[in-house]
Amino acid sequence: MVNQLKAYLATNALDVASMKMLAAVSGGADSVVMFHLLRDAGAELSITHCNFGLRGQESDHEELFVENLAKSTGTPFYVKRFDTKKIASDQGVSIQMAARELRYTWFEELLNQHGFSYVAVGHHADDQVETFFINLIRGSGPNGLKGMPFTRDKIIRPLLFARREQIEAYAAKNQIAFLNDSSNMKQDYLRNSIRHQVIPLLNSIDSRSPNGILTSIELLNNHIDAFSEMVHYLMADHIQHQDEVVRINRHTLEKFRHPDSLLFHVLKPYGFSGPIIGQIAESLRNSTGNLFYSNTHRLEIGHQDIILSKKQDKELAIEYRVPRQVSEIFEPCHVSFQILMGRELFVNENDPEIAYLDADKVKYPLTIRKWKKGDRFFPLGMHGSKLISDFFTDIKLSRYDKEKQWLICSASGEIMWVMGYRLDKRFSIVPQTKNLLRIEVHKTAL
Repeated sequence: MVNQLKAYLATNALDVASMKMLAAVSGGADSVVMFHLLRDAGAELSITHCNFGLRGQESDHEELFVENLAKSTGTPFYVKRFDTKKIASDQGVSIQMAARELRYTWFEELLNQHGFSYVAVGHHADDQVETFFINLIRGSGPNGLKGMPFTRDKIIRPLLFARREQIEAYAAKNQIAFLNDSSNMKQDYLRNSIRHQVIPLLNSIDSRSPNGILTSIELLNNHIDAFSEMVHYLMADHIQHQDEVVRINRHTLEKFRHPDSLLFHVLKPYGFSGPIIGQIAESLRNSTGNLFYSNTHRLEIGHQDIILSKKQDKELAIEYRVPRQVSEIFEPCHVSFQILMGRELFVNENDPEIAYLDADKVKYPLTIRKWKKGDRFFPLGMHGSKLISDFFTDIKLSRYDKEKQWLICSASGEIMWVMGYRLDKRFSIVPQTKNLLRIEVHKTAL
């Protein structure tokens, strides 16, 4: 079985003999056998054990068993105890969810503190089949039906190639002691019900069912991976990356009958999951301006694009002063200023990022700031004044772009230029203009 392990790891481009690894050992057959197999394969191992305190003396007995395993093999041992029921109650989550989060948070701490390459957990092929049915019952999409991956972040599952009966037979043949978790026999967990009722029923119908289901999961994985690659190839020309902002062409998605299927593969890297992607797809068909959030990103349905940006704390209302003698600034954006003595130096550069103003109307210091509710200016080429917010609506500026927009104001407070979009006519060049102020916003600024 050691050779089978090495072959399976090799197919996943992993050589354990060169790695410092942490084995998560509960005391059950799967994790204990995993530890012995990895050790025999040459991995530099440490053991970690979580005592969730859910089964009283049995939990403490398991901790002692794993500690003795570590001592008898000369393996470094890390253990942590949790008051799982209290934590679950305080956080308003299920005990199973709390235990899972506590476990993986503890693993991450050990990884960071001790420099382990991976944490190995004892999931095996039968767990994979059970996970498939759990996700099928819960209505998961294709990615849920793929089952557990060999690796996710720094968690690896080196026993996914092995059935439970193989693992227990190996333990018996090699006289490897392990404990049986009494909670595995309870029928009040969905996984246990599938394990003790559904799987035996399928076996009684056709003894090939477990291997057939595993083959189907593998084929499903291959098809989903291929579909994902095709989606990214298809969308490559319709997705723009600008600094930390991603823009996805809305009209391209609207051409497809099931844009939610495409969106799932495009948005998954940004933390968006199935239910919210369905809401995004529905909003795509019916509205503009709606906002959606993952743990890390914000998504806006714009007129032309779907706009993805990292979630940030609310920006402070900072104002940047620019004295007359300053010719170039780099914060909050890269802007250059040039006084031109003589109206004849005006050149119509037809560039939205360059503005010419009547220099004699400008009062210093200038102020560069974000727009605020109630801001009003006199747009060049229009009659009267207009609220900045209404101007943004007219030009169909997305919420993201509105938040990033800067204004340049005179010392007296009047808005002189909505940078990159429109001058205020009070500062525009007229026949009587004698001197010019040329302002250029460099392309990285907006």
